[in-house]
Amino acid sequence: METSRPEPDAEAIRAALARALGSTSFASPRLKAFLQFVVERTLAGQAESIKGYTIGTMVFGRSDDFDPATDPIVRVEAVRLRMALARYYEEEGADNPVVISMPAGGYVPKFSYRDQTDVSALPKGGLIAKALQQRNGDIEQYIGRASCRESV
Repeated sequence: METSRPEPDAEAIRAALARALGSTSFASPRLKAFLQFVVERTLAGQAESIKGYTIGTMVFGRSDDFDPATDPIVRVEAVRLRMALARYYEEEGADNPVVISMPAGGYVPKFSYRDQTDVSALPKGGLIAKALQQRNGDIEQYIGRASCRESV
């Protein structure tokens, strides 16, 4: 991988954003709003303001007394956004020259050219989705069994 190439410019990043937002991976208005918010804030030089509280109030319409420690909306949607990005770059966006990612542990996006991105290190959207479906199925089965025991 070549590392001397500069980071993509704002025009290339916005073009990549527009392609991603127009894809089927981003059918959810919430995910579109989340991705657009964090990308535009970063491009505006305001990455330090991208926090759970800010996203909760400005993107998801939570009130001023929103507490990201007790309301998991931002964390939950961040997982969904990472999965959507992974799925997008596996499928529809497989040929896009600019990759937008949001590393775990924060909400500030990273931008790179595909030839500078170790795509094999990106999470696999299909595999993540299958794992979550399996986990959710296991939880639903557990809840179903627990409900049966309670009614006996």
